[in-house]
Amino acid sequence: MNKKGALTLGIIEILISAYWIYNNIELYYEYHYTDILFMFMYPDWVLFSNIIIGLLGIINALFLIRLKTSIKRNIQITGGLILIHFIIQLLNTLF
Repeated sequence: MNKKGALTLGIIEILISAYWIYNNIELYYEYHYTDILFMFMYPDWVLFSNIIIGLLGIINALFLIRLKTSIKRNIQITGGLILIHFIIQLLNTLF
């Protein structure tokens, strides 16, 4: 495994997951503690599940940086997390 490639991919994944967490925390704050009116609001369970998925993405990236998992396995896990996110969004729109 290429150490430099794993480090680069891990840092990119950490940055994306950190932004994802920040975005969902910011939405939760704006929903509950400001006077901004939204036409559509995500339920709290969707926001919290996205935060948990983001935390799992950071943990996955740290495993990649420490070379505990391969790049191929990391991409599979990240793809699975993104798939879970889309399933949660789909369930939110259906119910």
